[in-house]
Amino acid sequence: MTAAACDLTNELEIGDCGEIRVPRKTYGSKVFGGTVEPTAMPLAPAQIPAIGSLGMCSGTLIAPRWVLTARHCQTEPSDEFCMGKEHDAPNVCMQARRVIPHPLVDLALIELEQDATRQMVGVAPIPILDEQMECDRLGETAEAAGYGSTPNIRFGVRFFTAEPIVGLSREFVVVHGEWRRGLCRGDSGGPVMVVASDGTVRVAGALSSGDPSCRGRDVFSRIDTVSGWIDGFIGSPGSPQSEHL
Repeated sequence: MTAAACDLTNELEIGDCGEIRVPRKTYGSKVFGGTVEPTAMPLAPAQIPAIGSLGMCSGTLIAPRWVLTARHCQTEPSDEFCMGKEHDAPNVCMQARRVIPHPLVDLALIELEQDATRQMVGVAPIPILDEQMECDRLGETAEAAGYGSTPNIRFGVRFFTAEPIVGLSREFVVVHGEWRRGLCRGDSGGPVMVVASDGTVRVAGALSSGDPSCRGRDVFSRIDTVSGWIDGFIGSPGSPQSEHL
């Protein structure tokens, strides 16, 4: 990867880093859809239930009353966001008060009617990434999660999948399951997480699209480029590197 592939012409313009090609391999029946516990991210036990279900989509509690998901999920006010301490029982549900789609990218914020940390004792939000992702993230292991189906996990179970970052563009973070694992139907809006420079786990993107095989390329809308927009609603101070699209 050359420096020109990630040329930043100014602090508000984020270039494309390109994409690492993952050759297709045949693994026979050795297919792994995911794990019920994170394997790459040092999430606190209280943060694991912050990844919740929106019915046919997934989302992440990023503040006590705020959930991040994908705009294409078309979540409506009165829809429910459900969490659970058990991976197969999202039984603590809160109604959406309002849904705020981003005007340009495939992201949406959901404001809940209740403070989720009071409705479910012991849950802790996972903060968003508010520092700029650089090209040296390529090849790094990230971890995605959701309530969708996989080749070996039924729909409606929270699972995690650790995958390398293979692409980074102005709008997207791309990971790849190396033809052995990945995200699938029902995982849209779910998070991809990385470790920030301060050592904390942060949400770096929300799932926008994925490979039909559920074992290939998964594309997430980037968070760092719109963290100022998110902070404007959830009340956190924005990073000076954030961009309000």
